[in-house]
Amino acid sequence: MYDGRPTAAYSQLTLVVAVTREGQGVAVRADAEAVWLPRRTAAEHIGATLTLLDVTVIRPGVAPTVHRTVTGHLARRLADVVDHLPVRSPGLSICPNDPGYADLLVFHLDGPDVVVRADATGCATAQLTVSHRTQPSLQGGSAVDSAVIKALDLPAAYDPSARLAVQTGVASGGYLRRVRS
Repeated sequence: MYDGRPTAAYSQLTLVVAVTREGQGVAVRADAEAVWLPRRTAAEHIGATLTLLDVTVIRPGVAPTVHRTVTGHLARRLADVVDHLPVRSPGLSICPNDPGYADLLVFHLDGPDVVVRADATGCATAQLTVSHRTQPSLQGGSAVDSAVIKALDLPAAYDPSARLAVQTGVASGGYLRRVRS
C-alpha cells in the first residue's frame, strides 16, 4: 500500500497492489483512490482592486475583541495569505477542542466585498463569502490568524498557540464538523 503526499489537486492518495497466482501465471490488481480537490476560481481570491481591510480578532474570555482597519501593503499581505490557502478536503473532520478564537476579515474591493472567517483553533478552517455566497472551505485558518497577529502587532494573549500550550485541563477529544465541498 502506498500513501501519497497531498498536492493542490488531491489529498488522501492511496495505491493498493495485490499479486496472486492464477493458474500457471500471476494476476496483478492495482487500485488507486484519491480525494480530488477543486481548483479555486477567480471569485475565491481577493481581487487586485483591494482598497482597505477591516479586521476583527475574537478571543472570547481571554482578551478584548480588536477592531482595526488596514490599508496598503499590510492589507495586500493578508490578502496574499488567504489567496494561497488550499481547498479543504470534504467530509467529516475530527476537530480538537475549539474555544472560539477567530478572525473576521472584510476585504473592501471596487466590486463586492470578500468576507473571510478564519478559525484560529479547532479545525482551523477559513471560510470565504463573496456576494453573500459561501465558497468551499479552505485549510489554514491558523495561518491567517498568525499573519493577522503579526500584521496588527498584537500581544501574546492573542496567540492561540501560546495560550493553548500553557493551559492545562483543556478537554481532550474533539467534535465532528462537516466540511462543505
